Amino acid sequence: MWYFIRVFRLETACQMKTFSSLLTIATGFLALAVSLPDQGRAEEAGPTPSVRQIKPLFEGATAVTTGFSGPKRYRPVLAKDERPLPDPAYSFIDPDGVVASLTRVSDMKRVPDGSVLERAPYDRILARDTGQVFGIAINDRPRPDLYLTATSAFGLQIVGPDADGDHLPDRLRRGGPGARWMAGQWGPYPDAGPGSVWKVDGLSGQVSLLANISHDGRTNSGAGLGNIAYDRVHEQLFVSDLESGLIHRLDMQGRDLGQWDHGLSARTAEDLTPTLRKVGPGIDINSPDFDIEDPQTWGFAPPERRVWGLVVHDGRLYYSVAEGREKRPEVWSVGLARKTGAFLGDPRWELTLPAHVPGAEISDLAFTATGAMLVAQRGQRMGSFDYRRFARDGQAGVLRFLREDPEDPAASLTPSDWIWARDDYDIGFAHGGLGATGGLALGPGYDGRGRADFRACKDTLWTTGEDLRNRSDLRNYLEPGGPLDIDGLQAQPVALGRAHNSPPWVSYFLDHVQAGAPIDQVSGHMGDVEVLGCHGGGGGAPAAIAPKLAELAELPKSPDLCPGGSCILILCLINPSLCLPDENDGAQCTVSS
Repeated sequence: MWYFIRVFRLETACQMKTFSSLLTIATGFLALAVSLPDQGRAEEAGPTPSVRQIKPLFEGATAVTTGFSGPKRYRPVLAKDERPLPDPAYSFIDPDGVVASLTRVSDMKRVPDGSVLERAPYDRILARDTGQVFGIAINDRPRPDLYLTATSAFGLQIVGPDADGDHLPDRLRRGGPGARWMAGQWGPYPDAGPGSVWKVDGLSGQVSLLANISHDGRTNSGAGLGNIAYDRVHEQLFVSDLESGLIHRLDMQGRDLGQWDHGLSARTAEDLTPTLRKVGPGIDINSPDFDIEDPQTWGFAPPERRVWGLVVHDGRLYYSVAEGREKRPEVWSVGLARKTGAFLGDPRWELTLPAHVPGAEISDLAFTATGAMLVAQRGQRMGSFDYRRFARDGQAGVLRFLREDPEDPAASLTPSDWIWARDDYDIGFAHGGLGATGGLALGPGYDGRGRADFRACKDTLWTTGEDLRNRSDLRNYLEPGGPLDIDGLQAQPVALGRAHNSPPWVSYFLDHVQAGAPIDQVSGHMGDVEVLGCHGGGGGAPAAIAPKLAELAELPKSPDLCPGGSCILILCLINPSLCLPDENDGAQCTVSS
């Protein structure tokens, strides 16, 4: 919907006054028109891409976040006596909703104190540009490029022909004749789909379709892609396919250089029964067997071969699998050839999630500067006609594993080289710290004034989560720091696990789009996060100059100040001093300098 305002040259004060009055009236009508839902305007053939400004993409240290674009309600054209259908029938994917946001994180202006950073993204990728996306990768070129992967993590939506004559496509819960993907699901181009990998050029900021993942001529039919990882040494990308269970190796032009088949090659090497790829054309949205509210009908690979999270570390590609020998999520790895980066064919089981932590799938992986492995989970996937719930909340965490050193000679006692640190991270104040939604990244640390310190490249843990600051018993402490219903990012020192940061007061919180945006009992709307920090454009910035630190304060002697005889002392640049209750009948004491 376009509106045009003609600008006149006004010669007299009388003309100015008259024009001012008319402009005020026109502005009122314009505001009213913009506030009303579009009538019969849902884009059936697919939205056109947005016109993006030609300029370098990144502006220094940046957090890139993916999430659901959100729905938009349209007004149907109804007959005189016709009653409208229930509201969700007229809600469609918003083509102008944000699917990826870029936010500056080079200067937080303060130390992490559990409050919300109220800053808007400096750039946004819209659903009309790429469709729904989850995975994120950034290369390390002087002007880094951004890569995004198509996803079903935010549901699958289909529509049918306009049978009721309301000038809107008919929303469908199940497949049927004439069904097609809803506009905004996969992107604006005819060849875009569930297997699309998108590139946002670092020099110009323009969005293009880099590749469509396929195997033996068959493209992904609906389950979508998992995650994407960049290999700095060999300048290549790895992409996990949730439908085929293959990991694809791409060059930087999007050409497929080969695949890794965990279900066949890795399981066979470990004397496990191989789990083969499904044969056939994939899912059919024209069939009633397809149900948008039942992910079991979306064509996912069996859990024994369903790979998702990816990271390249120390000459190997580490990846997650939904299920292994113990019917729980696992992490495996495969070596990469030193010269070419090709798969070496030497699979290695790394770890299985402990039985007493949630069994949600691992969607993201990272390694700290000291070699610890971090894994992020995402709650069980859900389908939703009203766009509210795409993943179960309160069942996904971020765990830390340490490499056993020295290796235990009694291998039967600890068969893995990795030991669960038992000091995971609280993601959010609610849900027992299990508010993660599947994304994690490591970025630069921050000095005593909240400025990024590029000498400490991996000192800050960034995670995606929902309902991050909403906890009733701490409401009085949390409200001064901003809105409670924050769906977006949590950033905290990677060295502080639950033992020293539970609840996570020593954290920054950042909303995905805008702090305080209305939240209506949604879950699974957040996706992945990646931070441009010490490599590429952000890494080219000079190291932050750390201020002279204040002298350490003495521990308070009063037992009333820190119940239990001990406290966690956090030196902050805030005033006044404050002790915040924790979950262990103690307190976190913040002493102003």
